Amino acid sequence: MIIRPDKRHGKVFDVLIEFKFVTLKEAGLDGKKARKLSETALRELPQMQKALETGRDQALSYGDRLEKKYGNLRLKRFVVASLGFERICFEAFELKIEY
Repeated sequence: MIIRPDKRHGKVFDVLIEFKFVTLKEAGLDGKKARKLSETALRELPQMQKALETGRDQALSYGDRLEKKYGNLRLKRFVVASLGFERICFEAFELKIEY
């Protein structure tokens, strides 16, 4: 979501969200087991680590392209990974590139 030029004076950020989906089957879990996972255990699943890593790389790449195209963004980047429809985890990060 890119803020309209006439609204740039406010404290609103441009937002990039990359979504990733890991099926329960891929993770070798059922819904009941997935719901019982702690946040740490969820993030330690190899499939979730890969989804977050892939999403992070894509958000960085897409964000870099947006920064180059528009130049004056206050871009917040997020990656959200879902384990089935039972659980999600996310990361928020900022990266300011210099040209």
